[in-house]
Amino acid sequence: MKVNDLSAKDYSIEDYFAESKTFLIPRYQRSYAWEKKNIVQLLEDVSKEEGYYIGNVIVNTSQNDEKEIIDGQQRIISIFLILIALHHVAGMNTLEYVLDNGNLKINIEKRIEDSGVSVMSSILDDNIASTMKKYNEVARYKDIASILKKYEENQLETLRKNLLKAKIVEIKFLNGEKRAHEMFVNLNTKGKPLEEIEIIKSHLFKYLIEGENSDQYKEEWYEMLDDIGDKYHGKYLQNISLFKSLTKKKQTAKESLNYLLGEISNEETASSVFGFMAGDENASLFRVYSAVKNHDLLRLKTYIGHEAEISIDMLDQIWKMYGQVKFEQFDVVMVALLYIPSKEKKNLFSKNYLDIIKFLKLVLLFQIHNTVHRVSPSTYTNRFETAAIELYSNQKKIDAMISDLVNDLKINEVTKEHMISGIKSLKCSGKNKNNRDLKIAKFIIQMVDGYYAVDLKAEHIICEKNQDDELVYEIGNILPVVKDRYKDKEIDKKLQMYKEDAMVNVSIKKFLDQGVTEDNYREIIKERTNKIAEEFWQLFEGLRNEKIR
Repeated sequence: MKVNDLSAKDYSIEDYFAESKTFLIPRYQRSYAWEKKNIVQLLEDVSKEEGYYIGNVIVNTSQNDEKEIIDGQQRIISIFLILIALHHVAGMNTLEYVLDNGNLKINIEKRIEDSGVSVMSSILDDNIASTMKKYNEVARYKDIASILKKYEENQLETLRKNLLKAKIVEIKFLNGEKRAHEMFVNLNTKGKPLEEIEIIKSHLFKYLIEGENSDQYKEEWYEMLDDIGDKYHGKYLQNISLFKSLTKKKQTAKESLNYLLGEISNEETASSVFGFMAGDENASLFRVYSAVKNHDLLRLKTYIGHEAEISIDMLDQIWKMYGQVKFEQFDVVMVALLYIPSKEKKNLFSKNYLDIIKFLKLVLLFQIHNTVHRVSPSTYTNRFETAAIELYSNQKKIDAMISDLVNDLKINEVTKEHMISGIKSLKCSGKNKNNRDLKIAKFIIQMVDGYYAVDLKAEHIICEKNQDDELVYEIGNILPVVKDRYKDKEIDKKLQMYKEDAMVNVSIKKFLDQGVTEDNYREIIKERTNKIAEEFWQLFEGLRNEKIR
């Protein structure tokens, strides 16, 4: 890097904010992510030390003296929030540092889709609409205001004085945004990094930012991050590394980051990696990943659900059950199954669709069985990743992968006695809201009844106030219901209410079809326990026999 590419200068916050006209947060930047503990620490540190060093900020200068922040937006936004809070809470004259001719000096509009300027302006006006409460800037401002209200007058004055005298170093790039991103990557790949996906972003933009498609890259990157959601950014990067490297060795987050950084060396390779991660096509990998992780496959209707023999709705129902069971280890296989950008793979998917549905049901049944016996799903993580690579790279056809995976998971070793005894041993108490046996029982009954609706509640037919009754906690005494409006009612009242709901609830209808009355309900509950366990086994065995070679 040439010396004349950049300049560095230290400022007091007072001088820096007084000199600066506008701080621009680009749209492709990550969201404001500081937590309350970060704010508390900053307030404590600044209050204790005059001339406290805030840190560095990396900027790229643009027309009209805008400072486009490449690194440091978390600190800059936090300082804005503190200065505004000092004005509103303590009546201090701090707005002169955040306003220029009456206009707010910070612009986050390009980062927040529905006008981020209004978020900061609402905070400035101390008139925060209810629609703004979802933004982290609002939450942290309220934290700051709450903390400052507890300060004594002399403490507020010390905070104001020390904050304005606090030091910040601005690193300014004079020859374009590319150099600024290069510095960002160098700083954040040494020591403790930021989120890995932020480092990849800046490494990509180091090569792509000055091209004619610069704005398009920024828009597509933002759309990709927004579609996936903050929660899954890191996991997505690991999937990208897995599918791009085609390695069958499990990678840590750091190994995935290092691999992808090594793949980006010039504009051509940067464009290739970017397209793989964030290409804006119907069949893009990030859209499939997002649909899978959020258990909403209906998002994919436009490109895999139009075939006559495919019911994306059925696939979506089953996949939502995977979400209920929290079987996340299987997600990578589902991504590989559903990523079908080529005509050849689309034909394979269509041809094997019914087998895929049966396979998903079988693996789900197997996972529920393992949950009953407390076998951790992490046991199979590496095998799932290998299967996903084989699918993605067309090393195996779908039917071969299904058969091999069923054998590798040792599904053929599950015995009838082991499965049935486990189901009958469940103790389905609802007194603890996190009771695992009750949840498992509900999943088992839903699978047996083919009733995949999410957010169902588990109803005890003989209510739990009869806790000394030996039948209360058996699986045969459990019904999945849409709304638990039966509660502690006596059995005659419950049976009447069940009949009203039988038209819309499969499990209730099936229970009533056994001819249940006030005289025989105890016998039927006993029989139902055995019947549920037997039917779960039969469903499992039938699917297994189809899939094992």
